[in-house]
Formats: sequence, C-alpha cells, structure tokens
Amino acid sequence: MPLFNRKTVHKIKDDPAAVQNKHNEHDDQVKQNLVFHCQQAQGSPTGLVSNFSNVRELYQRVADCYDFPSDEVSPIQPYLP
Repeated sequence: MPLFNRKTVHKIKDDPAAVQNKHNEHDDQVKQNLVFHCQQAQGSPTGLVSNFSNVRELYQRVADCYDFPSDEVSPIQPYLP
C-alpha cells in the first residue's frame, strides 16, 4: 500500500507557436544574464565578460578584456612536460 497517492497529471495542449515563443523569451533572458569570470593562467585580475551569444563572441570579449588577439584565447591548458 503506497503512502502517497499519485496525483493525476492534466496535460494542456498548448499552441506550438506559443510554446516556441515562450522558449525564445526564456533563452533571451538567459543570454542577457550570463556573466563569464575569466582569468589569465599566471594569475591576472578576474575579468567579467558579458553580452555574448556564442563561443566565438566569448573569446573575442575575453581578448578585448586583456588586450590580446582573440586567436590566442585557449580554454585548455597545453601539456608542458
């Protein structure tokens, strides 16, 4: 005998356009709220990077924060023997 009875789930069929619009609004809010904390490997001050929507823009913003070319931004530390 279960201690708790399962509640019935009432599924409401939403308009697909309304559902997509709801997801787009949420995605826009998430994009606006993202703040990336970055720091150079040798221990520079922490930079706060925001207003980016993809990785390429993130790398460009990090490069702008530390005044070096975006092709020098690397998310992975290379192995040094």
